[in-house]
Amino acid sequence: MTQAMKSLDIGYTESTIDGIRMGIHVEPVITEEDLQVRESKLNNGEEDYELNPTQYVVSFSCGVGNGKDYPRKVLNQLLQEYGSYYGKTHVNTALAANPVSDLTSKGYDYLEMAEVMDDTLTNLTEDLANKAGWNGEFRSSRTGRCFQDLMDEFAFIWDVEVRQLFSEILAGRITRDRDVLPNVYDDQDRYEDGSWAPVDRTAEYDVLLRQYIEDRTLYEHNIIEEDYNNYILSVFEQAPASSSRADQERIQAEIAALAEKINALQTVYYETNDEYNEYLGAQNILMRSSVRVAERFPIGLFTVLIVVIFGALGCAGAALFGRIEDFIEYYAFSNKVDGLPNRAKCDQFIASRDGRPLPESFTCVVCRLTNLQAENARLGREAGDRMLKDFSAILTSVFPTSDRLFVGNNGAGQYLIFAESLGGEQAEAALFQAGVALEQKSREQGYRLELHSGCAQAGKEKRYYIRELLSTAMKRTGAVKAAAG
Repeated sequence: MTQAMKSLDIGYTESTIDGIRMGIHVEPVITEEDLQVRESKLNNGEEDYELNPTQYVVSFSCGVGNGKDYPRKVLNQLLQEYGSYYGKTHVNTALAANPVSDLTSKGYDYLEMAEVMDDTLTNLTEDLANKAGWNGEFRSSRTGRCFQDLMDEFAFIWDVEVRQLFSEILAGRITRDRDVLPNVYDDQDRYEDGSWAPVDRTAEYDVLLRQYIEDRTLYEHNIIEEDYNNYILSVFEQAPASSSRADQERIQAEIAALAEKINALQTVYYETNDEYNEYLGAQNILMRSSVRVAERFPIGLFTVLIVVIFGALGCAGAALFGRIEDFIEYYAFSNKVDGLPNRAKCDQFIASRDGRPLPESFTCVVCRLTNLQAENARLGREAGDRMLKDFSAILTSVFPTSDRLFVGNNGAGQYLIFAESLGGEQAEAALFQAGVALEQKSREQGYRLELHSGCAQAGKEKRYYIRELLSTAMKRTGAVKAAAG
């Protein structure tokens, strides 16, 4: 929340952040299928089974003092920041600290600095190789780099420039202080007189032999490292106590320039990885519909006022009451974009038929715009609203609403149709017409929508209760693709 406020340049105070926090509401979406699974689990004796919803409706309510666009901006930013947070903490691995950033200030000798660079670049190229293998198609819009690009750049520095640095240091035996090298590269102990004595490795070797399989790699690495350390000591054995000032200044300048190059490229890597985290969050957290702003309507208060007025006006208010009911019906139970009955109205319709056996001819149809979120993100909110209006017009043209046929917008690009008497062939013919019309409209308007559908008839399916019939139709939406624009 703090990061969202910073991004929006909202003044950070406890009262402000508390106000935003109190205005946020998160409601899990529990489908009929989820309820059926839980009931089945409980019936089978799994008393500790808990529902774990994967879909949530997030809303934000606030006053109008900051403008009509304020709630949209806040909610959009909060969702964006959460996606980034999710990618960093639950999907991508954190980046390690950069030991090269202050390399020249730590008092290392020149060969030690080169080895720190070597180790850092080894880890970086391995990490980048993994990321490139997982998501080779990702390219940052901020840096213009993909992970393969960064790996190639780091690998070049590693293979060419760092190797050249090693060669210069070893060939010239360049050192600040030759006498400190044994402290770094000799793993033996000193006697009291300052001479060196071999370390007793018997116990270590016994352990390694007992755990041969587990420690084989580590053992071989230690052997190689010991040979390398002996080689370094032999190279500098005949070197002067310290190299000439000119050689030291030259190597110091090369190390500083190389460290600056690594740091600059690593900054690009960090920025690319930050965007990658946001990308991963978006891949794992699908926003099923865009953020929409709806004004809060004080229905309760308004209803109380109307009752008082009607009590005073008596019969004269009867006609007005009918209009007010329509007004409330519109605000409470209509989708403000396409005008269809909203999710609350769909729930109300289902509840009105719940527990009552359905006639043989009762048919349920579920339509789902599977890529609505992607198209909304690609083309913008206004285009998204136009797509919803176009599709609702198509849907009501092939399924004309009446007192025997209900068409509603269930939210998140899902539509429900309940018909008292509609054969399966009639439903499929209507869906085909809807698919053709959607394809034509898509070409005309320049968008692309995919429509998936499923239908179920009570008599044919032997399911005579509305919730189980709806569940059957929903299960089929993933298998039947009506059209692709």
